[in-house]
Amino acid sequence: TPFEAGLARRKRFFGDFLVAQESYPARLSGAEFFSRIVRARQAMTQPGTRSRSVTLACQARYEHAVYRLYHNPRCSKSRTALALLEEAGTSFTVIRYLDEPPSASTLQALLAKLGVPAADVLRHNEPAFRSLGLDQLAEIDAETAIQALLKEPKLLQRPILETDDRAVIGRPPEQIRTLL
Repeated sequence: TPFEAGLARRKRFFGDFLVAQESYPARLSGAEFFSRIVRARQAMTQPGTRSRSVTLACQARYEHAVYRLYHNPRCSKSRTALALLEEAGTSFTVIRYLDEPPSASTLQALLAKLGVPAADVLRHNEPAFRSLGLDQLAEIDAETAIQALLKEPKLLQRPILETDDRAVIGRPPEQIRTLL
């Protein structure tokens, strides 16, 4: 039936929405985020209703975030940067770059925003740095760095805070305050 098809579509979207829970805007408290999820779930079970709750829940995910944090939850410096952003009450999106590696165009734009040599964006202590033969190169250009990051996303220096026109590597994590 059309109702069941619509319900299935909403459930598929909502499942995707829950996966993105970590990227909700910081200005939306955890309690408010949870209450929007509960209201949206309740609305999905009622036939023929288009609830404002579903709209609110969707809006929480798709609000425009000014800041994007390239984050690895296993990295203490990255976790510290995340905590600094939350303390500041800044709206941001978390990009878990190991789960969803950035594209070549995204990496190229990120390098341009950082304004640092391409070698500074790579983690030189990673075993993948040596396995790709990057330790043998006298100089690493942007194209070489991008190709290496496409093969091994874990080589990306972290954390990185990005805005629409600038970016900064959070080493030390307090460095991200320069963009706030």
